[in-house]
Amino acid sequence: MNNTNIKNVIALLTGAVVLLIIGFCFQNNQKSTEVIFSSEMLFTSMSALMFVTVLILFLFSIKLFTMIRQEKTIEFQKFYIGHLYEMIGVVKSQRHDFINHMQIVYTLLQLGEQGRAYEYVAELCREVQITGEMLKIRIPELTAILLAKKNLADALGIKLNIEAESDLAKIQIKPIELSSIISNLVDNAMEAVSSLTDNCKTVQIGIFETAHNFAFEVSNSGYIPPDVLNKVFVEGFSTKPDKKDHGIGLASVRYLVKKNRGTVEVSSNLNEMVKFNVIFPK
Repeated sequence: MNNTNIKNVIALLTGAVVLLIIGFCFQNNQKSTEVIFSSEMLFTSMSALMFVTVLILFLFSIKLFTMIRQEKTIEFQKFYIGHLYEMIGVVKSQRHDFINHMQIVYTLLQLGEQGRAYEYVAELCREVQITGEMLKIRIPELTAILLAKKNLADALGIKLNIEAESDLAKIQIKPIELSSIISNLVDNAMEAVSSLTDNCKTVQIGIFETAHNFAFEVSNSGYIPPDVLNKVFVEGFSTKPDKKDHGIGLASVRYLVKKNRGTVEVSSNLNEMVKFNVIFPK
């Protein structure tokens, strides 16, 4: 809710309080105050005024909540549009890369480098397998985000591995909320490894399902000390010098997870990967 809406709510509550004070004062002073009009006329006038005021406040409340709902709708639309543009970029990039890959394989075969051509194709197959893991998921919004993150990871030199053992067909969470949870966790992981050496830039995403739960694990290379680990979900907390655009993503993750009756935990040990685990009950 923005500042304008907060001011409107305050104005609404103030109006209601003033109205109650007027009614209370009128009841206490009705018999003792000399007035030109009769008590009946005054009572009728005050009742009409109170009715009109309440009606105005009621209509104002409807307008206010309609504006809030419209703001949420606009936020959702921006979320989808942003990732739609990312998907368009992924498709264009994959088309361009496919042509390049075919030219490289053709050239290697012409040069008699069958061994190197085989290794190159094997690496391409691994990439296709990762894409296939994403396509298993029965939530198009989440698939689109994972494809976009994979493309971004490739551009940043980050090794992003995805393992999907569930298609999430029966998960009872709004796609936009689940997509936001995973997107923020992956963004956090990719940012964490961005400053590491190339051979340590690894992010892993796991999607699993048991008889009772849906589980997600996002892990990355690195280490988080205990004093920082206890604060990662606090809104506004960040280890980055520029806190303007940081300290929001993980707090949002915790809020959305709890909203959907889930749990989120983070663990970090020396010589192991940092792991964020999210579990939703069926």
